[in-house]
Amino acid sequence: MKVSSKHRQLTRRALLGSAGGAVLVVGGLGSSWAWYAVPRTAPWNGLPEFLTPQDQFYDRFAGKRHEFKYWAWWITQPRKQWSQLRGPSGPWSLRVHGLVDREVNLDPSLLEGSAAKHSQVSYLKTLRCTGDNPWSRLMSNGLWTGIPLRNLLDEAGLQPGANVLRITSMDGFTASLSINELDGLGGRPTILATHLQGEPLSKLRGAPCRLVVPDRFGFKNVKWPTSIEVVSEEGIWGNHEEMGEGGETGQVTVTTKFLSPDIKATSQKSKTGAGLTRFEGVAFGGTDRVAKVEIKVDSGDWMPADLPRPVELDGELIRSAPGLIMSDKWPMYDVWTPWQLDVELEPGQHFLSARLTTEEGHVQPERDEDWSDGGSSWAWAEVSVS
Repeated sequence: MKVSSKHRQLTRRALLGSAGGAVLVVGGLGSSWAWYAVPRTAPWNGLPEFLTPQDQFYDRFAGKRHEFKYWAWWITQPRKQWSQLRGPSGPWSLRVHGLVDREVNLDPSLLEGSAAKHSQVSYLKTLRCTGDNPWSRLMSNGLWTGIPLRNLLDEAGLQPGANVLRITSMDGFTASLSINELDGLGGRPTILATHLQGEPLSKLRGAPCRLVVPDRFGFKNVKWPTSIEVVSEEGIWGNHEEMGEGGETGQVTVTTKFLSPDIKATSQKSKTGAGLTRFEGVAFGGTDRVAKVEIKVDSGDWMPADLPRPVELDGELIRSAPGLIMSDKWPMYDVWTPWQLDVELEPGQHFLSARLTTEEGHVQPERDEDWSDGGSSWAWAEVSVS
């Protein structure tokens, strides 16, 4: 079966996907030139850990060698873009201002005191990039802990007409959030997260804190926020909102991925022996729960995969998390679902497809012509059986 060129199409953010190793990039920064070691995340060939270790979280700057032309584009951007490759340096502070009765200012020590003052909450969320699709690895699972943002807004005192938060990062990145959309499904609030997987955030993950916004793509989850301005004006504002990426609200969409046996993101091809083969992957229902994942071999019938409940959900790390908000029902929304299916394969070349159906009855589309909000089409894999 020939794969449509639509499936090969890549956006700039998708191209900055994950692969093993590291790449050196030379860039012109103002009047100077320098080499930069660009972080490369884990290759993610095979089923990953349910809770992604911090050093294996996806990084949208982990480009591939054969896509250097996109790096050539990137080095023409302002100097502040390059700071994101390493994380910001220097002192950090956060200012909540605008349509408020009193400004709130936090530095790292005051942030720690605020965490003690306000009740912390923890919840699970899959952080997904708008450049993610069934053939990339721009999606990672996290147990996030932090301060509900509404607590800080209450402390500041919102004035009449306050509708939108305009958020600016230490590296100059911008995004906006509607105040009416700060609370997500299941009672999970937008938080200033200080911990991930029970550990303090690393610098590249946003230390000392980052926004974590339920049910929204990664660009809404701003790292190193230094300014939260409360305004009345609604409308498009922010780096990716203005580029039309992620839709008007940045709400996450569905995806499915083939991951094993050893199905690489770069080719979606694998080799295995004849007989019973276990295929594994992850499915993400976005703002709905995954009801089922189905696999089809060549032109055969759809076969339902198993959706095993991860053992980590009953582990001490999650159960002891401060202020835990978590449904006992599995699968969950906004959290990826591992799936597996044993398939009997005969020698030869086989083309496998995977699709998900959500609890509300939404069936993943075979094709997705608009990748600005994350590729949502069927996943596929080409398997050579000897």
